[in-house]
Amino acid sequence: MRIGRACTAALLGLMLLAAGAIAQSPGVQGGESGSMLDTLFAKLQTATDPVAVQELEQAIWQQWTLPPDPGQRQLMLRGISEMQQQELSSAAATFTRLIELAPQLSEAWNKRATVHWLMGNFKASIADICETVKREPRHFGAYSGLGMIRAEMNEPARAVAAFELARKYNPHIVGLDAEIARLKPEWNRRGVKVVGLAVDPVVGANDGSGDGWTLNFPVIADADGRHVFAATIEQH
Repeated sequence: MRIGRACTAALLGLMLLAAGAIAQSPGVQGGESGSMLDTLFAKLQTATDPVAVQELEQAIWQQWTLPPDPGQRQLMLRGISEMQQQELSSAAATFTRLIELAPQLSEAWNKRATVHWLMGNFKASIADICETVKREPRHFGAYSGLGMIRAEMNEPARAVAAFELARKYNPHIVGLDAEIARLKPEWNRRGVKVVGLAVDPVVGANDGSGDGWTLNFPVIADADGRHVFAATIEQH
């Protein structure tokens, strides 16, 4: 199953828009400032003017992408440049170095997840997406990417779950509503109900092995609990 072209183009456009804005804004003191991000996300929820929405999205990406440390920022911008030039192996190595230096940076993980996705390595991309949303549970770009991967893997229910989270934190992503509507019939057919989302694999929890864990976080699953989705995270 291929994800809708409009949705894919819009999501990639968000990333490229952010990269272009970053390159043109060397004076922005980024970093993952909680209070600034809280304000931006609150405004994004209620914004209606398209220009304002674009500016808010751009500001959020700048907060994620521009760490205050000059060395870390240099690596981030180098990796973005390598991505734009389709030097994907080099970009993956650059973002890996950044992760080693600053594992707390959610966007370092997200950028490497994007590189893995572009290289067709879905398993590695999903792993990095999980690390991204552990650090930034509102990362609509990571959830969108996960939805795209799950759709391409013909897992519509998981794709819808990820897209719903992307829409929760950014209701303005172009094409996302249409993509959710396209995938929802399969979601409904399987009788999946959203309870919550978890990052860590829940091996043994519902597989009848007798050594299931006592879970301290919510999951989403089919009605009988057999298909546990351990793809993304949402803390309650």
